[in-house]
Amino acid sequence: MIRIGIATAMGDHAPSYHLRFRSVLNVLQREGKVQVHDVVKKSFFGRGSRLCVKDGIDVVLIARIRNLDLLKSIFDVAQSRGIPIINETDDHLLYDRRSDTLREDADGVAEYLKRSAGIIVSTGYLADELQALNDRVTVFPNLLDPEIWDMRRPVRAGRSVPLRICCIGTGLMSENISFIVPAMERCAEKYGRDVVFCLWGNAKYLSARIKKMKNVTIFDTKMPYRAFARKLQHQTFDLGVVPLSDLRFNRAKSNIKYLEYAASGIPTIFSRVEAYAGLHHGETCLLAENDPDAWIQEICSMVENRGLRTGCAERAYEDVSSRFVLNDAWAQNYLSILENLIGRTASA
Repeated sequence: MIRIGIATAMGDHAPSYHLRFRSVLNVLQREGKVQVHDVVKKSFFGRGSRLCVKDGIDVVLIARIRNLDLLKSIFDVAQSRGIPIINETDDHLLYDRRSDTLREDADGVAEYLKRSAGIIVSTGYLADELQALNDRVTVFPNLLDPEIWDMRRPVRAGRSVPLRICCIGTGLMSENISFIVPAMERCAEKYGRDVVFCLWGNAKYLSARIKKMKNVTIFDTKMPYRAFARKLQHQTFDLGVVPLSDLRFNRAKSNIKYLEYAASGIPTIFSRVEAYAGLHHGETCLLAENDPDAWIQEICSMVENRGLRTGCAERAYEDVSSRFVLNDAWAQNYLSILENLIGRTASA
């Protein structure tokens, strides 16, 4: 049995908390193959953090921590006890998410990545980016947890009126949503209120221009990831859009939105960028160049072609349900990665 200390700044509301490590470790813990403890505790009414590393921990798994003081504390404690550290990330920790500029703390974070026993990442692109810092980088894909997502084939009603297009999370970042604003305006002119855009995320990134549109509704209430999954799967969305700017940070992003929309039976249009390079245009989705005219064309194609929407949704569901759902085999694969990185075998 491997005793794992989890050090993360993420909480239950964060998709990556579940998609990257918590769900798979829950499976392994139920099978008696690992014990999991949180080693970063909130203090001072949630305004700070403190370390609580129990005796007997075999490895510390760090997930998306960029705070250099906290990283130093974790590494100092682990080194003093001879505990290896593994970094687990689906973000490019060195780059700012809104530009191609290195973060202020990039050099410091890079040093801790170098000192790690290994790094587990979500994509091949991110693995290639971090290989120069640490040659023990392993790719493990994001997976949907069937205890969170209902993986039965989604049942979609006929064309709803109005036809509802959702844009969730990252898409609301100002540099991302700018690609689809002209399409939102064109839809207002062409379809009136028969087509509406439902923007779901942090409304602070939305301009007054968007908020004034009569074919736009905004939902910015935060919720735990389990609640988000239930709500998405029970909404009657007819189409999803995922605009994503081609920044170095974004190129390292994973296909989370593809997994979530596919499990919910929602046909989707994605930016034609690295994060969605493995998808097939016209089969499991549509891919749009990061150009407003391209987005107008693809959105109108989906709006006006129910058969295209249905076909993409069905094929995406088949793809995701057959390849990206957490099961015992995936859990064993993750365990093998951990054992390899800390130099253990299953019998050790």
